[in-house]
Amino acid sequence: MEQKIRAKEIQANQEQLDMVKRKDQIKQDSEEVESYLKIYKESFPENPAFASSKKKAEVVPEPVKVVVQEPVAVDVDKIVEDALSIVADSIILGTLHG
Repeated sequence: MEQKIRAKEIQANQEQLDMVKRKDQIKQDSEEVESYLKIYKESFPENPAFASSKKKAEVVPEPVKVVVQEPVAVDVDKIVEDALSIVADSIILGTLHG
């Protein structure tokens, strides 16, 4: 963008001009932060966040355990009996209430 502004290819607005002016300051700030990071890496080399990708151990996934559930034994006669009992109780309750 800076080259296009200098070559008069684009007409920059104030925000773009400010961005170009701050470019050097941002580079300096970035270099300062990177130097802090380098010092931290040297101070704490055992930190896993700084492990290089070449040294990372292969992650072996655990085998999937398949659990087979036994089918639940269903007593159909008991289910029908309970359903009929509920219907009978509803009819009795309805008759008592009018």
